Amino acid sequence: MDAPPVQPGLTYEDLLALPRRGRRCEIFDGELFESPVPSLRHPRTAHRLARGCEEAVREGSGVLSFGMDVVLAPGTVARPDLLLVLADHVGIVGDAVRGAPDLILEVLSPATVRLDRVIKMDAYARHSVPEYWLADGNAKLIEIFRLDRHAQLYRLAGTCRPGDRATTPLVPGLSVEVGRLFG
Repeated sequence: MDAPPVQPGLTYEDLLALPRRGRRCEIFDGELFESPVPSLRHPRTAHRLARGCEEAVREGSGVLSFGMDVVLAPGTVARPDLLLVLADHVGIVGDAVRGAPDLILEVLSPATVRLDRVIKMDAYARHSVPEYWLADGNAKLIEIFRLDRHAQLYRLAGTCRPGDRATTPLVPGLSVEVGRLFG
């Protein structure tokens, strides 16, 4: 059966009705973006990031998730590699995350660099996601961006390389050893 024709102005309900065909489907400002399934290194890095975060996030203090839909607006739905919702905001978590998580982490892939660095970064800032991390396996680094709420854009807060620890003021105990991520 063929997929229905894609029309501009898509919503979350339209996204749910689309066959995924083994691709990651997301909508930004009503436009569909499909990404190929990433290489094996991509999920390994995401799982290592999750393990590093789980050690710092205690029971009831946050929710970590993989591959969960994040509905930021009717026409903006992301599926980040990893997200964190702190206890104060856990009410946004249900069948999907409906609102801005406290932290979103994306693992860069060659096929998604523009999507992650431009389109998603802009959407996450406009929808007030306080912190955005980009893990780059090729460069073996994590870039940490923090939201400038007045300007509604991200400012680079730090670049962490092997030997450094990626941290956030959102979760004081969170400290990810960068060198271990890209092993």
